[in-house]
Amino acid sequence: MKTILEINKKYGKWLVLSFDKVDERRRRRYNCRCECGLEKSWPATYIASGTSKSCNRCRSQDLVGKSYGRWTVIAKHPESS
Repeated sequence: MKTILEINKKYGKWLVLSFDKVDERRRRRYNCRCECGLEKSWPATYIASGTSKSCNRCRSQDLVGKSYGRWTVIAKHPESS
């Protein structure tokens, strides 16, 4: 079944910009932009299923406020990128 994404629609933090190509594994790829500005080509199934909701940079920033056991992340270290 073909997964077709809507152009200019947000899926998680990704905004679908345009259709890119059909890759060697016969997956439809779309050019997407994350809320932080990073642009990347993703397979449509990754975006539509929620496998990829944002880029790695945004995922690392999303840890603030999350708890791990008795530890809670309160801020991102200023020297980490």
